[in-house]
Amino acid sequence: MSAPSEEQAVRRRTVLAAAGSAALVAASATPALSAPAPSASASGAAPAAADPAWPDPARDVARDGTATASSVYDLDPERFAAEHVNDGDLSTRWGSNSPENGHPDPSREWVQIELAEPGPVHHVVIHWETARAAHYQIHVSDDGETWRTALDVPDAPGGREVLELGLTTPVRYVRMQGVAVATGWGYSIFAMEVWNGPRPGVGLPAGRVIPAPVAQTSRPDARPFVLGRHSRIVAADRRARGVARLLAGHLRPATGYPLPVVGGGRAGDGDITLLLGRSHAPSRARLAVAEGYTLAAGGNGLRIAAAHPHGLLNGVQTLRQLLPPWIESDEVRPGPWTVEATEISDHPRFAHRGLMIDPARNFLEVPEVRQLIDGLVQSKGNVLHWHLTDDQGWRVQIDSWPRLTEVGGGMSMPGGRTGFYTKDQIRDVVRYAADRHVQIIPEIEMPSHTTAARTAYPQLSGAGGYLADLETTYAFVDDVLREVAALFPSPYVHLGADESDMPHDQYVRFLRRVEGIARGHGKTMIGWSPSCGVGLDTETVHHYWQDQSREMSREWFHPRRPVLLSPTQQTYLDYPYPTYDTRRSYSWNPFDLTDGWTGAKVQRDYGLDNDDIIGIEAPIWGERMLQGLPDVQYQVFPRLPAILEKAWSPAEATEDAEGVVARTAVQGARWQFAGRNFWADPGVRWEAAAVGTDLRTGRDGAVDGAVASLALPGAAPAEVTATVDWGDGTTGPATVTGDAAGDRRINGVYRIEAAHRYRRPGTYRGTVRVTAPNAEATAAFTVTVPR
Repeated sequence: MSAPSEEQAVRRRTVLAAAGSAALVAASATPALSAPAPSASASGAAPAAADPAWPDPARDVARDGTATASSVYDLDPERFAAEHVNDGDLSTRWGSNSPENGHPDPSREWVQIELAEPGPVHHVVIHWETARAAHYQIHVSDDGETWRTALDVPDAPGGREVLELGLTTPVRYVRMQGVAVATGWGYSIFAMEVWNGPRPGVGLPAGRVIPAPVAQTSRPDARPFVLGRHSRIVAADRRARGVARLLAGHLRPATGYPLPVVGGGRAGDGDITLLLGRSHAPSRARLAVAEGYTLAAGGNGLRIAAAHPHGLLNGVQTLRQLLPPWIESDEVRPGPWTVEATEISDHPRFAHRGLMIDPARNFLEVPEVRQLIDGLVQSKGNVLHWHLTDDQGWRVQIDSWPRLTEVGGGMSMPGGRTGFYTKDQIRDVVRYAADRHVQIIPEIEMPSHTTAARTAYPQLSGAGGYLADLETTYAFVDDVLREVAALFPSPYVHLGADESDMPHDQYVRFLRRVEGIARGHGKTMIGWSPSCGVGLDTETVHHYWQDQSREMSREWFHPRRPVLLSPTQQTYLDYPYPTYDTRRSYSWNPFDLTDGWTGAKVQRDYGLDNDDIIGIEAPIWGERMLQGLPDVQYQVFPRLPAILEKAWSPAEATEDAEGVVARTAVQGARWQFAGRNFWADPGVRWEAAAVGTDLRTGRDGAVDGAVASLALPGAAPAEVTATVDWGDGTTGPATVTGDAAGDRRINGVYRIEAAHRYRRPGTYRGTVRVTAPNAEATAAFTVTVPR
């Protein structure tokens, strides 16, 4: 049985100490409270039984309620409306009036939720913006007239605050009543959640898979699948062999097993079978056929089945997450390599699930691009948007205009990385991606964001910071797109087209002309907002980000066309931590989108049809990625997997961020064993994963070195203690060594080192026990002492 979560422990202490009084739990002070407690080992445990005093499952009932406030910031009332506190979108917010718009004393302002029906209130969660309260109270009411104080919060820390109320008697209204402001402004709240029970736990192993599968049935009492030294990967269909080889390449380093790929024969209990055929699609839906899979694991083997190889590859990513985290290690680790008996049926929600990288501003080497493709695939992403040109650099070789790379290849952000890709290098990356069923879409920015091109060829310059509306320019565009089209098999080319100061009539003429040039080379144009508001072809894809120029109109979405979503507040991965954390990346609804710049409702106000949305893409802009891959990975993870879950999993499974935070908690150790850099989001209660070693001593029986390895994101070596049971009746301390976290660097996998001398020959089975703040782990190790 797993230990109680710290949140549960706080609740129990509060009840004992104050018999029903409420307790304040501030996530900024105790970030571990953001997720259910981890198990004592990497294998996990079933969630505790529900408390009969609360509804099961618990939910945020504020989402069905009505929000009102004492005031709304009247200089921009739509953007700061009260309804934003319960719209499920952490990029929107309510803001009260404040001194900056002539309101002298905002301290007594309030915002409240009228629940759809009276109910219990277990806890309230408030996500504060910088304009927060130093002191406030939570009031409740049955009729909206008579109020009582449920909780006084005199020293509010700000950020995400979890407020335990424990009110089992139903109430109708819940209010945040300000008492004193903490800043020179009024109050501003991203979200106010009202939970009618404890936040739900996340079952295993379903809770270990991100993105969450469409359906999973676990059979914990059945025999698990065990991968062993004699296991094989059976792929009778030749089309499955490529995925089979990739799978073998993932599993061989850590297991040390040969894992041959075979084309036939009867599969044994330890074999992994890959099956292809239309009948193996999880459903008849288009994306289920194209990319879906089923996975069945148990004592008689493991089977992944799909209609197409891409579906098999998606099933392989799930299998990797069902194995222990150290399967991602590049050195041999001891088994057993088990997968709990389970059945999964899964397929994506959206066709386009992408990552945009920006080597135009700071160059990324080919091996770095490959690693980013690997991370994208692990999260079941399928599109890499390669931003190859911008003001700060030109990264793609163009034979007909050689100075583009001669000059633009040597440019970057100040102090950044320079370089360019040869055509052979681009072909290599395209092949690498295609083997992993990733489409690469190149972006060639125009008419603005073109300083590198205009520096190389000044004759291309217009009167401002954009390409000239001249035949010379269109000949240039034609040459470039002809060579780019030959390199990239994708049916699309991204032409940027945002943030341009080109005169409007020239801008319209330019875009219509280059759209036709792209079409002439067999490519469909993709353009950032506001490009599609100028009457482009209805096949051209509108890449929506935000209405920065405040010119959004219904023409952005009418006539109807494919729309790709990259809303800035939720998906821009260069946006800084901790404000833009995992929860914020996840807490939004693609089918009820709020513009991050204006606060407008895109579907409601401007007619975006949800049937036109083809997917979600997360951009990582390169201005601050001065160190290359480590900087990019640090910004991309853990947010990218959460965003891509939004694009993969069913809508009803992505309404609440608590589940994805819990699933993220078990991924950190996996990323550490893989050597991936990432941000240890303090809002995630990261799980520890420890694995022992198999040792053989000399005749003297002496052990002096590592007996285990520990992955625990965000923990410093000095915070971790370890003891060793040597398996011979003795115990002793161990030392924790390894690389601590640095500037924008995650800590490494730690070595648990100890010294001991066995007195007799034999095989000994010892145990390492590790304790750290908010986490524990155990690992078994084996020592063989020869005669």
